[in-house]
Parts: sequence; structure tokens; C-alpha cells
Amino acid sequence: MLLTFQAELIKYGAWPLAALIFCLIAMIAFRRRIGPIFDKVGPAIDRVKKAGPLELTSAPHNQQPVDVRRESPPKVFHPLESPVLKEREEAVRKDVEKLFPNDMAGRVDSLITHLAATQLALAFEAINKAFWGTQLELLLYVNTSLAGAAVDDLKTFYNKAATAHENALKDYPFENYIGFLINSGLLTRTDGRVYITSFAKEFLAHLARVGATYPRPL
Repeated sequence: MLLTFQAELIKYGAWPLAALIFCLIAMIAFRRRIGPIFDKVGPAIDRVKKAGPLELTSAPHNQQPVDVRRESPPKVFHPLESPVLKEREEAVRKDVEKLFPNDMAGRVDSLITHLAATQLALAFEAINKAFWGTQLELLLYVNTSLAGAAVDDLKTFYNKAATAHENALKDYPFENYIGFLINSGLLTRTDGRVYITSFAKEFLAHLARVGATYPRPL
């Protein structure tokens, strides 16, 4: 009957009235289900009114936005820091940028290679300054011995130096003499024999390149 009445209202164009009557009918029919919802919504609205406007607070310290900006690391101080060094740095930088204009990895690899070569050259020069003539002869002798050389056989080179410079070597025994070569990484000692190292072979090549194979004292 109610549906028939609603249909008649719609038929004659009474849309607003039909909608209002339909809503009233729905509220009456489902009042038991809708009632509890309004009972909960009402107090919630009151709590919001009492709470006042919503205020935004900053996040806890451990949740603050992280500053991800990366600062350039400080320049490492070098004991040779000087205008001349800065000029050399600029020249190296230009050379590297010219060789690898768009290849940062290539620049890094090139600089690492040149740094390693420079370190080796400096190490070779440090050894060369303290190197004796008989030690160079000893090293060349071991270099030609594929199976290494007996330690006792190498005393010949020490005795040669000791005979020529008795006063200079009276407090410098053979173990110190051969120990310098071993501690410098030029020789290894195993079971009474010594063997030349790859470092020593490169050292000899360096001496040949710079013309440092000349005769020297001791």
C-alpha cells in the first residue's frame, strides 16, 4: 500500500514530497538499526567540539626529516702544500679531464695507477740511496739463479765489502747486510736459500731506466 502511494506521488510529479515520505518510512522501518548509530555519532561530535581546533605538532626527534645533502669532504692537508703543488694539482686535473671528459671511473682508475707508480718510484729511490755496490751485485746474482741461492754463497759479496772497508763494517755483521735486502722486500729467505722477489725485479728495471747501475762503494 505504501509503495502504491509512493508510486502515485511519483506519477503526478510530486518528487520532493515522495522523497520525504520515503525517507520517513525508511527511518520508521529501520529505527532499531539506525538508533545505535546516532547514539554513537552524537557523543563523538560533542567530543570534537570540546577538543577545539586541531593543532599540528612537530614529529618526534627520531622521526624528524633527514638532511640528505652531502657536503664535500675536507681537503687532505699534505706536507708539501705550496703554490707549486697547487699548480701541479691543476695540471694533473686538466690532463685527467682531457683524457676522460665524461668518464669519472676512468679518471679514478688513471689516478690510482699513477699514484701507485709514483709510490713505487719513491720506494725504489729510497732503497737506492742506501744500497751498496756489493748488494747490487748480490741481487743481480740471485736474479740469475732460477732455483735461488744458498745463503752461505752470498757471504762472498759481504766479505768483499768487509775487506775493502774493514772499519766501516766491523760492527755490521752479515745478517744485517743480508737482512737489509730481505726487509726491503727484495729477497725472501727459506730453508737456507734466498729468492728474488717480483718487487726486486722491478727495482732492477727501475735502476736500469734511470741509469743507476753505476759502480758504488761497499
